Amino acid sequence: MQRGGIDLVAKLMNVTRRSVFRALSGRGAASPLALRIRRCALNHGGYFVRADIPEGQWLTEYNHAAGWMVAQFWNGYVVRVSLRGGPMEVGHPDGTTEQRPEPSIGDVFTLFEELALKQPSNDI
Repeated sequence: MQRGGIDLVAKLMNVTRRSVFRALSGRGAASPLALRIRRCALNHGGYFVRADIPEGQWLTEYNHAAGWMVAQFWNGYVVRVSLRGGPMEVGHPDGTTEQRPEPSIGDVFTLFEELALKQPSNDI
């Protein structure tokens, strides 16, 4: 989530910041309210972060039909690369996204290694 995202979701859902944090961190039960909070967060700039990825590593998923490769990193970074050519998107843990020019395969792996070494931020 971007800065202020938890406050926005709390206001929209009429719940406390703690309820939003618990729902987004997976510490709360999978109640209908927690699921609605997660959906609201996704609709307002949030994205999934895989907590099961070991430190320093990433998980790559391919959607050949849509033409995208998505890499999710242990520290919250998400990289989306077009399989058909075009710019690459880098999602930062704070919710911001940057566009990078069409990469070569070497550029992709260099970026992946660089992002995998970054330590996560504790900003909420």
